[in-house]
Amino acid sequence: MMPARAGWLAAALALLAAGVVVALLAAPDSTPAASYKSELQVIGGKPLQQATCQQWNAGSADERAAVLAALKSTVGGGTQYGRGTTLTDAQAYALFSRACAHAYASGFMLYIIYSRAAAYQYVPQRFQ
Repeated sequence: MMPARAGWLAAALALLAAGVVVALLAAPDSTPAASYKSELQVIGGKPLQQATCQQWNAGSADERAAVLAALKSTVGGGTQYGRGTTLTDAQAYALFSRACAHAYASGFMLYIIYSRAAAYQYVPQRFQ
């Protein structure tokens, strides 16, 4: 009789777990939509993931500052090997000023320009 009880107990626990999962999935999200919106940086009408030099050149100072903060946060985020390297704001402004200055660069993606430049930053403490 003991194995039958264990089977019923396992079935009851599985049913309870399934109920909890369904309840969690069906529960309304209590996080305001504004917090999701703040994660998405827009410049020149384009989200950062689609933003090019064209949007950088047309962007306001506030948009540019928000894009740099988002890039620094994303590119410099933690990995299993440590934090990613980033550019200072001055370096990033100078980078985009140079890279986006020419008409042929209007379609260059900002996040690609930034991440490739940041990858070449020398960080001596990593090698000690």
